[in-house]
Amino acid sequence: MSRKPFKARLTWLAATTVCALALSACGGGSDDDAPIVADPTPTDPTPTDPTPTDPTPTDPTPTDPGTGGVVTVTTLSQQMAANGDYLVNASTAGTVDLTLPASPAVGSTVKVTGQSANDWRIVQNAGQYVVTTSLGGNPIPGAAWSTVGPNDGWYFADASADGSTLAAVSNRVLGGSGLIHVSRDRGVTWNQVGPTGLNWSAIDVTPDGSRMIATAAFGGVYYSADAGQTWTNVQPAGSTQFWLDAAISADGSMLVAADRGGFIYTSTDSGATWTARGGVARNWEAVAGSDDGQRLVAVASGDSVYTSSDAGVTWTAVPGTTSTMWYRAASSADGMEMVVAEKGGLVLRSIDGGANWTQIAGPAAVNQLSMSADGQVIAIASEGDEIQLSTDGGATFNPVETARAWRAVAVSGDGNVVLAGNNAAEVGGANTADDGPLHLTFGNRTAAGANGGIVGGQGDMVELEYVGNGRFNVRSSSGDFTVN
Repeated sequence: MSRKPFKARLTWLAATTVCALALSACGGGSDDDAPIVADPTPTDPTPTDPTPTDPTPTDPTPTDPGTGGVVTVTTLSQQMAANGDYLVNASTAGTVDLTLPASPAVGSTVKVTGQSANDWRIVQNAGQYVVTTSLGGNPIPGAAWSTVGPNDGWYFADASADGSTLAAVSNRVLGGSGLIHVSRDRGVTWNQVGPTGLNWSAIDVTPDGSRMIATAAFGGVYYSADAGQTWTNVQPAGSTQFWLDAAISADGSMLVAADRGGFIYTSTDSGATWTARGGVARNWEAVAGSDDGQRLVAVASGDSVYTSSDAGVTWTAVPGTTSTMWYRAASSADGMEMVVAEKGGLVLRSIDGGANWTQIAGPAAVNQLSMSADGQVIAIASEGDEIQLSTDGGATFNPVETARAWRAVAVSGDGNVVLAGNNAAEVGGANTADDGPLHLTFGNRTAAGANGGIVGGQGDMVELEYVGNGRFNVRSSSGDFTVN
């Protein structure tokens, strides 16, 4: 910080003192006046203040860029402030980390421009993410895949609303090890959780990833209230225990479980008590529902498609849907969009809560299907075929990823993350020939928290705006970026 203002004050004080002494020596002033000398205790403390608190106009690095001015970043780490404008011009080699403000106000912005040859990275805090649809280099779901997680013969999978929580199960009898694996960082790390060696048949995750329900054929109905860390068997009494599928409401209180050869069971207290629904025993294969648990869809093999609009208290068979091969079901968050599929590949869709159904395109065989919260993104796993992905509510499907013995597939609620798993043994292959890790694709946004971010370089520029709930939008940009 410049010391020039303080020197000026000292010069003024010295001059004043000299003048005062000169007047005294020359007899200046009236005869009644006291001798004129320098005031030993000036009322203005500013001239002798050695540490002025206000930064001077010549301060080259303002600490609060929100007050105006561009901050030149010369080191490899910078904490950004709301409404800050940053120019990366590092003096040493390496990637420059620029951390987003932890608690910005809605509407505040940050801007980063690369000047030096360094790569630079926008680092997110817990719960933060960036929607990147308008950013150069934005990845498109399905375009690029990576392998994640352990090797297994996967059977079923699910994902939270933002895809940060992923879950997959394997079935001990059908080519797997009988384990549950959960990731809380969009597939970067995985933990084996819950009981082992069971014939896991399905798993369902709440939108925020905090609660889960999983079914094991002849093994139980398990509930977790801590993101899969611990599990409790809440199996209804009196069932056949041939559990094939389950659904959970967004708050985790409403549970629905499908018992093949038995009933649909519902619980409104997270599995503490259950009620058998559906009138008569049926070969229930699958069930899905809205986030509030009020609208439900279920399919029974050798029977029909059934819907409920009162949380499963009553069920109505959809006319003209009798089939021997009904196998899977999925629902949008509001329960108005529903999709059901036969094992043989017939796929039906409803956009009015199950009142009317139309056939949509699909593969020759269906092992699992999954739908985004708005019903627009639908993924289908099919043995011996590519993963089939639709982004227009099923009007068209495009094959993505290499053809394998795909058994499991899950779409995040926002439709930006797709998780898939194959199982060669379950479809007649060798247990180790085609089994392996899970496959993951994502796009249109960064991963949540510290695992996500945007990487730019020399000449690249991006300006982000905070819109609330941890979300940043791209306000303007130029260049080509890497999205993590």
